[in-house]
Amino acid sequence: MIVNTAWVYAVTGQINWSFNPNGWRGLQVTASGNEIGSSVIGAAASGDMVLNASGLQRIAAGDVIDMQAGQSSGTTLSTSPFDYGGAMLDVHWVGP
Repeated sequence: MIVNTAWVYAVTGQINWSFNPNGWRGLQVTASGNEIGSSVIGAAASGDMVLNASGLQRIAAGDVIDMQAGQSSGTTLSTSPFDYGGAMLDVHWVGP
Protein backbone atom coordinates (compact mmCIF):
# COMPACT_ATOMS: atom_id res chain seq x y z
CA MET A 1 0.00 0.00 0.00
CA ILE A 2 1.36 3.46 -0.87
CA VAL A 3 0.52 6.50 1.27
CA ASN A 4 -0.41 9.58 -0.76
CA THR A 5 -0.58 12.13 2.11
CA ALA A 6 2.01 12.63 4.85
CA TRP A 7 0.28 12.33 8.25
CA VAL A 8 0.15 10.09 11.29
CA TYR A 9 -1.40 6.70 10.57
CA ALA A 10 -2.50 3.75 12.68
CA VAL A 11 -1.24 0.58 11.01
CA THR A 12 -2.34 -2.94 11.97
CA GLY A 13 -1.35 -6.25 10.42
CA GLN A 14 -2.83 -9.64 11.22
CA ILE A 15 -2.08 -13.18 10.11
CA ASN A 16 -3.80 -16.45 10.98
CA TRP A 17 -1.66 -19.58 11.35
CA SER A 18 -2.84 -23.19 11.20
CA PHE A 19 -1.95 -25.41 14.16
CA ASN A 20 1.54 -26.79 14.59
CA PRO A 21 3.15 -27.12 18.05
CA ASN A 22 6.72 -26.42 16.84
CA GLY A 23 8.76 -23.21 16.50
CA TRP A 24 7.74 -19.58 16.57
CA ARG A 25 5.46 -17.27 14.53
CA GLY A 26 6.30 -13.66 13.68
CA LEU A 27 4.74 -10.63 12.03
CA GLN A 28 6.15 -7.18 11.23
CA VAL A 29 4.53 -4.09 9.69
CA THR A 30 6.79 -1.49 8.06
CA ALA A 31 6.72 1.85 6.23
CA SER A 32 9.42 1.97 3.53
CA GLY A 33 11.44 -0.60 5.46
CA ASN A 34 11.17 1.10 8.88
CA GLU A 35 9.44 -0.99 11.54
CA ILE A 36 6.09 0.28 12.80
CA GLY A 37 5.27 -2.75 14.93
CA SER A 38 6.14 -6.41 15.34
CA SER A 39 5.14 -9.48 17.29
CA VAL A 40 6.81 -12.85 17.84
CA ILE A 41 5.33 -15.71 19.83
CA GLY A 42 6.02 -19.38 20.41
CA ALA A 43 3.73 -21.92 18.77
CA ALA A 44 0.45 -22.68 20.54
CA ALA A 45 0.07 -26.01 22.36
CA SER A 46 -3.21 -26.59 20.55
CA GLY A 47 -5.41 -24.94 17.94
CA ASP A 48 -4.89 -22.35 15.24
CA MET A 49 -3.55 -18.94 16.24
CA VAL A 50 -3.91 -15.28 15.26
CA LEU A 51 -0.96 -12.88 15.44
CA ASN A 52 -1.24 -9.05 15.34
CA ALA A 53 1.29 -6.24 15.02
CA SER A 54 0.39 -2.55 15.12
CA GLY A 55 1.63 0.96 15.79
CA LEU A 56 1.17 4.68 15.20
CA GLN A 57 3.62 6.23 12.75
CA ARG A 58 4.20 9.53 10.98
CA ILE A 59 4.43 8.39 7.37
CA ALA A 60 5.71 10.43 4.43
CA ALA A 61 3.88 10.76 1.13
CA GLY A 62 5.04 8.00 -1.20
CA ASP A 63 6.05 5.61 1.62
CA VAL A 64 5.15 1.97 1.05
CA ILE A 65 3.39 0.21 3.93
CA ASP A 66 3.67 -3.57 4.03
CA MET A 67 3.96 -6.55 6.32
CA GLN A 68 6.13 -9.63 6.53
CA ALA A 69 5.35 -12.88 8.31
CA GLY A 70 7.52 -15.86 9.13
CA GLN A 71 7.52 -19.09 11.11
CA SER A 72 9.93 -21.83 12.13
CA SER A 73 7.75 -24.93 12.50
CA GLY A 74 9.88 -26.90 10.04
CA THR A 75 7.02 -27.33 7.58
CA THR A 76 4.65 -25.25 5.47
CA LEU A 77 1.72 -23.81 7.45
CA SER A 78 -1.60 -22.55 6.12
CA THR A 79 -2.24 -18.87 6.73
CA SER A 80 -5.98 -19.17 6.18
CA PRO A 81 -7.30 -21.82 8.59
CA PHE A 82 -10.41 -19.76 9.37
CA ASP A 83 -13.43 -19.07 7.17
CA TYR A 84 -12.85 -15.30 7.10
CA GLY A 85 -9.40 -15.20 5.53
CA GLY A 86 -5.75 -15.46 6.35
CA ALA A 87 -4.09 -12.04 6.48
CA MET A 88 -5.02 -8.38 6.57
CA LEU A 89 -3.34 -4.99 6.63
CA ASP A 90 -5.33 -1.96 7.86
CA VAL A 91 -4.09 1.62 7.54
CA HIS A 92 -6.12 4.45 9.08
CA TRP A 93 -5.42 8.18 8.98
CA VAL A 94 -5.17 9.62 12.51
CA GLY A 95 -4.20 13.26 11.98
CA PRO A 96 -1.44 15.73 11.22
